[in-house]
Amino acid sequence: MLNLFDTHVLLGKVKGSGAPAWYPMTELTKHALFLGATGYGKTTLLYWILSQLFGKVGVWMFDRKEDFRHLLRLFPDKLLVFNLAEDFRCNPLEPPPYVKPARWLEIFVDMFCRVNNLLDGSKSMLLTTMAELYERYKVYAGSRNYPSFLELCEALKKLELARGSRSTGFRDSLVTRLDSYIATNKRLYDCCAGFDIEGLIAKSVVFELTGLIEFQANFWINLLLYWVFAYRIAKKERGNRLLNLVVFDEAKSVFSPFENPALGFPPITYMVSMLREFCVGIIASDQMAQLSNAIFANSQLKVLWPLGSGEDRLKAARAMGLSAEQAAYTQSLGLGEAIVSHQRIGKIFVLQIPKFPLE
Repeated sequence: MLNLFDTHVLLGKVKGSGAPAWYPMTELTKHALFLGATGYGKTTLLYWILSQLFGKVGVWMFDRKEDFRHLLRLFPDKLLVFNLAEDFRCNPLEPPPYVKPARWLEIFVDMFCRVNNLLDGSKSMLLTTMAELYERYKVYAGSRNYPSFLELCEALKKLELARGSRSTGFRDSLVTRLDSYIATNKRLYDCCAGFDIEGLIAKSVVFELTGLIEFQANFWINLLLYWVFAYRIAKKERGNRLLNLVVFDEAKSVFSPFENPALGFPPITYMVSMLREFCVGIIASDQMAQLSNAIFANSQLKVLWPLGSGEDRLKAARAMGLSAEQAAYTQSLGLGEAIVSHQRIGKIFVLQIPKFPLE
């Protein structure tokens, strides 16, 4: 007999009827957005969902507040916790398995320049320098001896450029940014091959971002998400199933509404609409509704708790298709209650979320 827990997650109960609120795991590939002020139950609902997925799919949690490490008490054999600034090692120039070096070079350079607000001149220089390093280290020929971040920085510094030229400015921008990464976390980057990320892709992993400067934290979130994306594409893993779930507890840093027209859209914007095709889902959680339209447009499940400002409530209500009365009702929700909107079926109801055993 089929057990619903094999194919669904239980969110809680529907207020009024007491009926269980089941949600298909496969629907999580169409992403979810949780919005609400601190203390109303966002983390509790996340705990319930994640606890039902551990051991079934790869769950990666990007944590800025050390909220998710507490789950170790209940799942010591199912959860790994890394503080990226202290006990993780990764070479961003090392392509994921099955991904051709030339393809990873393009992905990495585009992502790095967008995250670090670097313009086309810097992008072109970084692409050329990395390609030369790959050639020198015989990466294109199959060598697994990859250049490190430190070696990339040194190669840029050694470029012979005309003093005062635009190229010098582009090079200086790249070097300044790379130096700032290396200076604060040299051990993290000083390797030709880092941890076995492929070995982590099917596991439940907390990536703690405490200790990283904001732009570095944003870089690592994007890098690891692109890693999963490129890996799944290279393996041609498509279909109506959930293989990985990625959770952001402070989504504003990734789905920022502020965009630089000279740089185009942030990297995450390009990915979020395509991840679902490759069996990867996102849960984005935040205290505010001032986020990129990409996550509003591409999240099928939206859950709303009370919000602190009228502007946030208006934006969230509009995105969820709430009436004025329903939007006003959010402010009278009790502790552990939230309004749920499911875009595909047009269903809106009040969810009651039980306390989690850690609380």
